Amino acid sequence: MFEYDGALYGPPTVEVLERVRFSVIKLAMQGPRLFKVAAELFHIDTRDLLVEAEFADDPIAHEEWCRSMLTAGNT
Repeated sequence: MFEYDGALYGPPTVEVLERVRFSVIKLAMQGPRLFKVAAELFHIDTRDLLVEAEFADDPIAHEEWCRSMLTAGNT
């Protein structure tokens, strides 16, 4: 399902791929319906995937989300 870089909005840099991967993870954690949405957007336009995951406006939003998830897991 995610065998290649998808419909990336830029070159497949480490930063771009990380944002895309975290977007898929965030949506997948919200259930199978949003995982399907993530898979579709991955192949259509990853910019829309970032928007759906709420990571589009801030290039480090995925890092902040990850930190919040790790902190929540330690309580």
